[in-house]
Amino acid sequence: MAFFGVQTTSFGFLTLVILSLLMGIVLNYTMFLCTAVNSALTTTIVGVLKGVGTTVSVTLCDSLVWVRLHIGNNMKILKS
Repeated sequence: MAFFGVQTTSFGFLTLVILSLLMGIVLNYTMFLCTAVNSALTTTIVGVLKGVGTTVSVTLCDSLVWVRLHIGNNMKILKS
């Protein structure tokens, strides 16, 4: 079965889907543990700081600069 030109039955595609699924499960579980151990406010503040740090590092270290990337990053920072 082809979905937008991608062979959905190929080994590489299925591997990436399963890897993405596992990474999502691990991320949700670690967020749950962080909230269980810390307060929700601490978890929120750490999440915002992580997002700002990621945005700044991608903006400074990425050699391919796109207009949409900067617009999205600025919207993300303003949201924080």
